[in-house]
Amino acid sequence: MKSARPELSVILPLPETLRGAEETFACLAASDLPRHRWELILVATTERHDLLALAAQHGDAVVRVGERWDQGSAYLCNRGAAVSRAPILVFLDRDILVLPDTLRHIDDSFGDPELVALVGSIAPASGKANVPTRYRSLVREWAYAATSAGPSSWSS
Repeated sequence: MKSARPELSVILPLPETLRGAEETFACLAASDLPRHRWELILVATTERHDLLALAAQHGDAVVRVGERWDQGSAYLCNRGAAVSRAPILVFLDRDILVLPDTLRHIDDSFGDPELVALVGSIAPASGKANVPTRYRSLVREWAYAATSAGPSSWSS
């Protein structure tokens, strides 16, 4: 018997290492949206069998890309979208930690027939995050704050 089609496809590119992804996997596992309503598609740029096996434990689908990460994350997201079964695509990065209600809110929002897209903001990195992740989070927060405040925020 074929399983019902999920409503959301969460697509997560994974570079040569799964470093930092374990916390992302844990946050997704804590989602309050029932697991049959969403699928996790992992796009791996590694050929290491141990990392592919670990990815297979967490993902509903693992797309192995022979090219290296230098193809860019958009390329990897598109490869994941190509195998998606859901009408709604959710693109994450391995350092993004979703809250338990994030996927449910996305699912609920698309109940509005006029909604065609959602764009999320970057929340601050957790205190457990490594220094590069916290730095990237800080830069994203600054860029978001600077651009959302409008042109007047750039004048002194």
